[in-house]
Amino acid sequence: MRIILDAKQLERRQEAHAYLKKQLSLPEYYGNNLDALYDCLTSLPPATVCFIHEDQVSGGYFEKIRRVFRDSRRENPNLEIVSEKDQEEAVMPDSDGGKNAARENAADKNAPAETAAVSGFQEKDRTWN
Repeated sequence: MRIILDAKQLERRQEAHAYLKKQLSLPEYYGNNLDALYDCLTSLPPATVCFIHEDQVSGGYFEKIRRVFRDSRRENPNLEIVSEKDQEEAVMPDSDGGKNAARENAADKNAPAETAAVSGFQEKDRTWN
């Protein structure tokens, strides 16, 4: 499953959660908060989530949501998160026929995951800063 999320729709808390509920087909009992989003994302079936218009958003609530997606990815190996830029690069092959990109992707998969403290998730109280 491929899901496109518009970062411009994720700038304000209330609107962001309504948008996410619709786009991700979240259950009716979804709690409209970051903890509930994390819980739903960690049990999401295989999906590739692509954020678009990230360059048109200046942090704020969107940045918190993006951190929750990154943290959820560690718990859910079926969740892949890409940006619009990643998608554009995938469409435009390198002059070497994509050999360097394939090597870089293989190296990325072997890279250690970000730690929870770095990404903003506080395991102790399960909240995002």
